[in-house]
Amino acid sequence: NGNDIKGFLCNNDGMAGGAIAALERQGLAGKVFVSGQDATTEACRNIIESKMDLSSFTRFDVMGKTAGDLAVRLANGEALDAPLEYVSGDVTIPLHPVEDFNVTRDNIASYFEQYSPGYVDAVAVLQGLSDDILPDGVAKFR
Repeated sequence: NGNDIKGFLCNNDGMAGGAIAALERQGLAGKVFVSGQDATTEACRNIIESKMDLSSFTRFDVMGKTAGDLAVRLANGEALDAPLEYVSGDVTIPLHPVEDFNVTRDNIASYFEQYSPGYVDAVAVLQGLSDDILPDGVAKFR
């Protein structure tokens, strides 16, 4: 397609990293929208370096507890009252949302404030990065 790429919506940050590696080889890193999920160390570095636009973070402990609680209720034969539903054609799927945090350059300092070092180590993310590329409020996490 002559490198006419609009963006990559990736299932996770590992896939996003692969897309970024391919974009780098074509001189397109930072010029094409890339998103992932999990806000890993690599993804946060890519966001700070403007190679990635966002990573959607969900607290793993909350996601796991929610799934476990629902599984136990199903195993006990209980009905699952869902707060929301997702409808696709003739299929209705109960939806039990878990809060997420879409990490971007504009709010990565807030993400670090709330979730480092428990979910991501801001010090590891920032290691070796030049101060002149850091978004506002991030340098204090060094």
